[in-house]
Amino acid sequence: MAATALRRPHYRRDQCRSRKASYNVASSRGSRGLSLPDSKLERGGHSATGPQGPPFANAVVDWVTTLNPGDNATVSVFFDGSNVRFQFGIPRGSNGTNGNDGAPGAQGPPGEVTSAQLTAAINGTSMNSNGVATLDTVPSDPPTFADYEALRAKVNELIGALRRV
Repeated sequence: MAATALRRPHYRRDQCRSRKASYNVASSRGSRGLSLPDSKLERGGHSATGPQGPPFANAVVDWVTTLNPGDNATVSVFFDGSNVRFQFGIPRGSNGTNGNDGAPGAQGPPGEVTSAQLTAAINGTSMNSNGVATLDTVPSDPPTFADYEALRAKVNELIGALRRV
């Protein structure tokens, strides 16, 4: 920033301090300018224009504070002899409403299975039925008690083979 003469800026709110005086600055929202109670001003006649003040090279923001929603924004500004220094208070916005849920995402990749998990899954399934022989006998006509007994035994053998351990 090029060195220029300090000019009195328009202040929004809070405080303005210079090397010679301290002023409380308050203005309504949207208005600009310096507003002082009449009781603090001494009225006098016109005098000669004084010398130009020292130039400044920097405008410095000392800090920014977050205020509660609904609070008025604040700013403090003062000249320290070479820098114009600012301190801001900015209200955060009110919490908004939650939006709608988004569309479901794509199916993710399958997960990894450990050897122990695979063994546990196999052990939890039915036993292999390959050990059960087929029922190749032809029942008599009419079926006898022995035919029914052979069929019952084979069904029980198959059910036992298919049960989980």
